[in-house]
Amino acid sequence: MSLITAGFLLIKLSPRLDWGSENLLPSEIISASDCLCPQFPDSYAIQWTSDSEEARAKGFDSVGLSPDLRAAATEWATENFQKSFGWTGVFYGLQEAERAKSLFFPRESDILLIGVGLPTEFVADFLEYAAPPPPKEGYAPRGASGWFEVVKKLLPLPEGQFLGFELLNVEYGNVSHSWLCNHLDVHFSETLGIQPNRWGLIEELGNARQCCDDINEEKVGAELGQSHLNCQRREL
Repeated sequence: MSLITAGFLLIKLSPRLDWGSENLLPSEIISASDCLCPQFPDSYAIQWTSDSEEARAKGFDSVGLSPDLRAAATEWATENFQKSFGWTGVFYGLQEAERAKSLFFPRESDILLIGVGLPTEFVADFLEYAAPPPPKEGYAPRGASGWFEVVKKLLPLPEGQFLGFELLNVEYGNVSHSWLCNHLDVHFSETLGIQPNRWGLIEELGNARQCCDDINEEKVGAELGQSHLNCQRREL
């Protein structure tokens, strides 16, 4: 199976959600959705965004970034947006992500660097769905997401530790909700016999595709709607 690089993320593991099944999910979850796993950077770290001071502090707190480094992190993120990473926090390459991690997080930090890959069979559909819309007269153009910018390069995902597949919603070109946001781990365990692995992900692509089809055919209600990805990620 061939995987195209979709981006690199710096994330903090998420504790199992209150409504998550103790029988199916690990105590900590890995996800490319910032609904579940806080990420660095994000809009809170970019100076010109509309995030309030409270939201910025909450964002930095969520990834455990030292208060002493927050001004430098904001300066770095503002300067490196669309150079090292795209909207909102998708690194273009492995080296850029490694550099950011070394700058702002100690070696013993619990921040993980993960690579996200898209199976080639989904690339064309993703690029069509995630592409920014044509500009409309009287409106500011909508820029491309970091995910779109990375996938369109069609670069292979670097080798690393395989973690699993995740069902992800895409809204305006950005990854949004995970299948776990909707408690679908229980649904698919009961209806298809498909259960998460030790990371809260799906182990086999065929199983992930089957779950994805159920959502697209509206056999189960979910915020994932009609468009989502099967992603494989590797811890790097």
